[in-house]
Amino acid sequence: MTKTKKERSEQTIGAVLEIAEQHFAEYGFAGASTEMLVQEIGLTRGALYHHFGSKQGLFEAVVERIHQKAANAIATTTSDDWQGFINGCLAWLDVATEPAVQRILLLDAPAVIGWERWLELDAQYGSQLLLEGIENLINTRVIVFPSAVALLHLLNGAINQTALWVAQSKNPNKTKKEAREALVELLNRLRA
Repeated sequence: MTKTKKERSEQTIGAVLEIAEQHFAEYGFAGASTEMLVQEIGLTRGALYHHFGSKQGLFEAVVERIHQKAANAIATTTSDDWQGFINGCLAWLDVATEPAVQRILLLDAPAVIGWERWLELDAQYGSQLLLEGIENLINTRVIVFPSAVALLHLLNGAINQTALWVAQSKNPNKTKKEAREALVELLNRLRA
């Protein structure tokens, strides 16, 4: 079956984002070269800019793609019960401690796309799932907390900062194990 123009375009965009993610992970935003990207992908610079507008536009599309993948990973581990909530928080920590995610999403993205846009994407994907979980647990009285939104920001900030701690550790595996244990302990102290 012959692909439509839209299907070919979506396939091209997917391939570009995959390779761009690899480049941004390895070289960072500043070190990634659009010339290297277009050569590896087999596109012209004009075609790349047609789809994404600029290197920053391409980077933002990669950031959004990572947010989507992270949200999907979290969604597959969560459920409406307490253990599902813990599993979702641990899934985000696991995703956020992957070197490519740390480099692109946690280190470069706030500076490149701006903190406000980063927060919008985080709210659209990951923190929305976290908020839904918190609200469910408060509504079912599994946890008692005066504000779901306040708890969202406290937990989201703690988990993101913990991911950066793991990234900067001389022994990331040991630090990640310690971080996971500490996160579970912190979450368990929230239970009513």
